Amino acid sequence: MDKGIGSLGPTELAQLLLIAAVVVVLVFSSSFVGLSLTQSESTSLGDGNATVTAVSVDVTAVQITPGRFGTDVSYLRIPDAQIDIDDLEGQPRLVYRVEVPALDLDLAATKLIQNPGPTTVRLSDAALAADQLDADSYEGRVTVRVQSLSSDYTVFNESATIEVTS
Repeated sequence: MDKGIGSLGPTELAQLLLIAAVVVVLVFSSSFVGLSLTQSESTSLGDGNATVTAVSVDVTAVQITPGRFGTDVSYLRIPDAQIDIDDLEGQPRLVYRVEVPALDLDLAATKLIQNPGPTTVRLSDAALAADQLDADSYEGRVTVRVQSLSSDYTVFNESATIEVTS
């Protein structure tokens, strides 16, 4: 018995259309057809270069402050690095680093540069046991570099006196 599409009720017709739509989307988004329905951004470092026009890091804001609620932990507080990118070629990244040799700290964060314009790189605060701190201040270095497979150069390099506050 061959009824045909015209003899289907509204529920059966809706189910058939839904199945057809899913099949069409799956076929066109498959690797066989090659149509991508998502916007993909590269997440890996490649060759390239970026022209940095400005870097702003408040090195005086790098400091060690006590933890909250009476804990026996202090934190190295690190401000964000604000970077302005004027020109971009390829797939370089930014490397934001804070080093405090006397505390054996070397913290770094990286960010792939996707587009020209302003960008921010954040470093997480670092916890320090209270018994690690035996001075009122420590010398450190704050750097920002542009890095790719074909180049690596520093765009910001400043020493910092890191105060221990109570």
